[in-house]
Amino acid sequence: MTPGQTSVMGLSSLTVGTEQLFFHYNDGQFLIAGKTQPKFSDKATVVSQGKTYRMGDPKQDDLIVFERADGLKGDKACPWDFKSRYDKFVEIIANRLAPVTYRVLATMNNVGEPESEGKVEWEGDDLEQLRRQYPRVSHKDDKFLSFWADGDGIFETHHHWQKKNAAGIWESCADPR
Repeated sequence: MTPGQTSVMGLSSLTVGTEQLFFHYNDGQFLIAGKTQPKFSDKATVVSQGKTYRMGDPKQDDLIVFERADGLKGDKACPWDFKSRYDKFVEIIANRLAPVTYRVLATMNNVGEPESEGKVEWEGDDLEQLRRQYPRVSHKDDKFLSFWADGDGIFETHHHWQKKNAAGIWESCADPR
């Protein structure tokens, strides 16, 4: 609870800026880590390892996050949870692993000459789609064979697999198929 609040029998008046919001302890709900942001779980109790945990009551100087809802006495803070939990879930969501993006570059050259600048032949993060579109097949029929030379040994193609690291830089990797 923050300064400027009054409480009677679990009911409270919450001052937000110049507004008064109705606040009830029983409207507390645990936050969970949603896909892109924390969201309310619709649960005021949680069972973990056979033990039941109840939503605690805010104390003086606790910060809360809430959604605004219509109440009998005007707007109310419902549901609500502690800002510290909100911040924890923001961090969890930010630290989730993003999908890994892969690409295959084709470089060509005449035997003994430097390789050409690579041409991107496939790029994406959907490995199932990659496996369907370009399955690993027998050595000579694999479109993304790491090395291929024409019959007379004059022209060769190299395929290089890369993945994008957390800094957005492409680095070499094994064929992910």
